Amino acid sequence: MGVINFIMKKKKLNLKDLKPNSGTEHSHDDGHNHSGKSNNFKIYLPAIISFTMLIIGIALDYFDVAFFKDWLRIIWYGIAYLPVGLPVVKEGWESIKKGDVFTEFFLMSIATIGAFVIGEYPEGVAVMLFYAVGELFQSAAVNKATVSYTHLTLPTKRIV
Repeated sequence: MGVINFIMKKKKLNLKDLKPNSGTEHSHDDGHNHSGKSNNFKIYLPAIISFTMLIIGIALDYFDVAFFKDWLRIIWYGIAYLPVGLPVVKEGWESIKKGDVFTEFFLMSIATIGAFVIGEYPEGVAVMLFYAVGELFQSAAVNKATVSYTHLTLPTKRIV
């Protein structure tokens, strides 16, 4: 019954009574970026490199450039695959060593390496790139939700 009494006694607050910065202190050392500039550019760099190389490779394939054949083509797409594919393949390998065979990392590795085996190099790079970008978006969303939740649950300081 104590919780119900506490809820019933809680003062109601109307939104029209709130004023911007009304008695709350805001620390600039609170875990989010005030400058508007992204300081996480490094985490997007592998995807940017792979995307750029993939687009260039597809353009060279489309225009049937004479020097972009055989081993050079395989090496080009292999290098494009490495920035986004290597971390996933490593994670898949680690999961296998732990006895966890059917993880998304292992399955993505099999699918994309299989694309390379059958000669569909751009598709292998593209699938892994889309997977990596999806993981980046998921990570960004989780981080933003965590920060938002933390800010909502932290008690605010009031000047009385």
